[in-house]
Amino acid sequence: MTIELSRDGLHYLAGPYRGAIRHNIREAEEWAVQCALAGAYFICPHLNSAFMDDVDTYGGSDFWLEMDKRILVKCERVLLLPGWEDSKGACEEKALAERLAIPVYEIGAYLDAWDMESPRNFGEED
Repeated sequence: MTIELSRDGLHYLAGPYRGAIRHNIREAEEWAVQCALAGAYFICPHLNSAFMDDVDTYGGSDFWLEMDKRILVKCERVLLLPGWEDSKGACEEKALAERLAIPVYEIGAYLDAWDMESPRNFGEED
C-alpha cells in the first residue's frame, strides 16, 4: 500500500480506550507525542475525554464514541493505533473513515514514511 502523507491535514488517532483505560490513554499519548514531534497535526480522542468514561452523559456510554465520530469526519487521515483490531470503537471509526473515503493507515508505518520524507518543516514554503 502506498502511503500518501498529508502535510496540512488533520490526523485522527483511532485505537482502544475501554478495558485497560489508563494504559490505553498513555499509549495514545505516546503516539500523539510522536505525531507532534513529526510535525503532523492531530486529534487524539483519548486525550480529549481522558478518564471521563464514568461521566453520566446524555446518550450513555456511546456518547463519547458518537462525539469522536463527529470529529473524525473533519479529519483528512485516520491513523490506527496498536490494538485497534480488538476495539469495537476503533473498528467503527475505521469503517466510517472508509465509507467517507478518508485514507486509513497504521500509525507506525505512517510515521515511518513521514520520517523518510523529513516533514519537520512542513507548513513552510519550499
